[in-house]
Amino acid sequence: MNSSFFLATRQVRRAPGRVLAVFVAALLAAMAVMATGTFVDTMMQATRLSIAAPLSKADIVVETQTDEIGSAEIATVPGVESAESMMQSMAQFTIDGDEQMFPLASAYSDPQLQWFSLSEGHLPESATEFALSAETASQLHLQLGDSLQMRSWDDTVTELELVGLLQLPDGTEPQPQVFVHPSSYETNEFAFAIKTAPGAATDDVVTAINAKFADATASDASNYVNELVDQMTGSTNVLATIFATFAAIAVIAAAMVIRNTFQVLLAQRLREIGLLRLVGASGKQVQRTVLFEALLTGAAGALVGIAAGIGVGYLVATLVGMSGAGLSVPATWAIAAFTVTTVMTLVAAWAPAVSVRKLPPIAALSASATTERGSVRSNRAGWIVGTILTGIGAAGLTAAALLHDLLIALAAGVVAAIGLIILVPLLVRVLSPLVARILAPMGTTPKLAGDNLVRTARRSGTVVLSIALGGSLVIAMLTAISSGTQTSIAELDSKYPVDAVVTTVDGSPLSEAQIERVRGLQHATGVTPVQGVRLDAEQNSQSQVDYLVALPDSMADRTVEHLNDDVMLLSPSSFEGTLDLREGESVGVVRPDGSTLTLRAYPDPIAEVASVQTDSGASTAVVSSSALNRFDQAAKPVQLWLDMEGNNATRLAEELHELVKTDPSLTFGGTVQTRALYEQVTTFMTAFVLAMMALTVVISAVGLASVIALSVTERSREIALLRALGVQRRGVQGMVVIEAVALALIGAMLSIVIGIPLGIAAFLSVLAKDSISFIIAIPWTGIAILVVAALLIGVIAAIGPALRAARTAPAQALARVE
Repeated sequence: MNSSFFLATRQVRRAPGRVLAVFVAALLAAMAVMATGTFVDTMMQATRLSIAAPLSKADIVVETQTDEIGSAEIATVPGVESAESMMQSMAQFTIDGDEQMFPLASAYSDPQLQWFSLSEGHLPESATEFALSAETASQLHLQLGDSLQMRSWDDTVTELELVGLLQLPDGTEPQPQVFVHPSSYETNEFAFAIKTAPGAATDDVVTAINAKFADATASDASNYVNELVDQMTGSTNVLATIFATFAAIAVIAAAMVIRNTFQVLLAQRLREIGLLRLVGASGKQVQRTVLFEALLTGAAGALVGIAAGIGVGYLVATLVGMSGAGLSVPATWAIAAFTVTTVMTLVAAWAPAVSVRKLPPIAALSASATTERGSVRSNRAGWIVGTILTGIGAAGLTAAALLHDLLIALAAGVVAAIGLIILVPLLVRVLSPLVARILAPMGTTPKLAGDNLVRTARRSGTVVLSIALGGSLVIAMLTAISSGTQTSIAELDSKYPVDAVVTTVDGSPLSEAQIERVRGLQHATGVTPVQGVRLDAEQNSQSQVDYLVALPDSMADRTVEHLNDDVMLLSPSSFEGTLDLREGESVGVVRPDGSTLTLRAYPDPIAEVASVQTDSGASTAVVSSSALNRFDQAAKPVQLWLDMEGNNATRLAEELHELVKTDPSLTFGGTVQTRALYEQVTTFMTAFVLAMMALTVVISAVGLASVIALSVTERSREIALLRALGVQRRGVQGMVVIEAVALALIGAMLSIVIGIPLGIAAFLSVLAKDSISFIIAIPWTGIAILVVAALLIGVIAAIGPALRAARTAPAQALARVE
């Protein structure tokens, strides 16, 4: 064993370039695993820090579902020193004409509960004051004394003044939050932070609170934080699962690369191995030498990969804004990365090592030795097992799509993946002759490349599999993302025929200059003025309708069928909520002359779009043009309804934001912001998936290069003969490049064939059960990128072997001088 280890060490030191592919593959595999672990742990620590910080000084948290229990009542429990309400809500703020949602935080008045320090000003003392962290105030360009409008969950609009700047512990504010006085949200005071009295046992106080209040639940603050972390890390776990899936594919692809690389190495060293056998080395000793070589290279690659993975994982966590708690390096993931990588390297090198062990010295010294082996029986068993497993997986995915069950989809996907791992290399042997037939009529060089594909199909199947696995997962995710986005947008279009609405803040008529500015927006393809009037609030207090707008004649066919001169449409959210109406119920609106116009009310989303005014509780009714004329002949354009084409929601939203900043008297609404959010999420997810594809591309390129290098090594006599017969170096290079590109394209083709159905099944599995319509969107751009990436993989992988083949002199190759 010592001699085998010594020989393996010498082999690595003497020619480190030969094992470079193994080192790189092991490095990338370990990096993928460690990056996943670092990302998850760093994100979890940041999540825990941001959740725990507001309760870092509290001993107990009390939750209740009733507003009959307040901080004053809780403070009467023995052992409670102080009790303050704890904010658990969001509010909308208008900043420079831009509406943004921020979480509300509790500005505790009790210093014992304050987890922050005051930098300037004072803490909020009333419902009209708020505080910000100094960093957030700087980001929002706000100073002490500035005011903001806050629209709370019940649509109440409050003018708040910035009275304090706070210093928060590092990493405790992953997103800006607004600190307010408890009176700002007393109607939502359902959670409380408790500080126990000195000497009071926390468990005893918890028991006392639960005993006194039947509608309240008290728990230790640390336990409360742990439960919140478990509830809020669902998205983290989803991302971690996606990362882990790519890491698993990276490990599988790396194993194939290592196996093929050792096949290349051993084919190049057949003479050396034969000499070892002739001087007395046993087959076991030769095998151990190869395995020690794999162990040394894999361990070195794993160590470097772990270091690189730590950096990559932290970088990803930083990019998604979840590294506030600093870098967290999980030791268990480091151990797992090292163990998985080294074991994977040994397993991948095992088959090539065994094949060399079985070679007799004479066969090893001969020029005809090859690593291509297999049996008809094993092929037949592979076809049967692979087909059965793939069929079961496909059936499970179909069932998951029909039942909308993600758990079934995940289990079926694992089974299908195992089946494809067995089946894809066998499919390559079937597809290679077909590719050869396509290449044959194209000339001598392509014909020779096609023949070589057929001869090396068994070995090539493994590298094609690595391309197909990574590519199919990418195509599947892109298909699911595209289908989900298009379905959501189509649902918005079906409910809301208008993409955006522009109006004045106070509901007054729009001027001609304002209308022209909106018409000048680059990404608004249609701008329709909407006539309307503002009703007298006192006269119409009973109907609670504040505005009447006329549905443009061009949109008469884009709303409910019962709109006529006696009908008005109201938003569905207010129809059964604020107004408490039944469909068809008569509602009277008072004309300017004091007479009443009676209209039948129906809910319709078009009225939801039209309700853009910022007045608290404002309700807009949509009527026909003739009905509006019956009410008031002096109607003027009060709204502009905008349409757009294509995926331009983000650009149109940006233009509208700039518009309202330039003219603060204007405001806008509609589905444009929701659609812009869809576009941004889609762009981010697509970029993430393509970034993950880059890792697979690198590993696949390394693996394909090793396969092509082995093919060139084994065909050195053939290449020499071709050169002797007059084939130019360019022709030899072209032959090698065509082989590599053909294999990469076969992998890309299989990725598309496998990935699209997989993505459709995944999309339908998570689709809501009550959805009756959906859109299957094929990611053509992603497919084009994958094909281009496959071409690049082929060309890059072929460069080294092609140059080596072209440099070989005919006489040298025929003499086997290497």
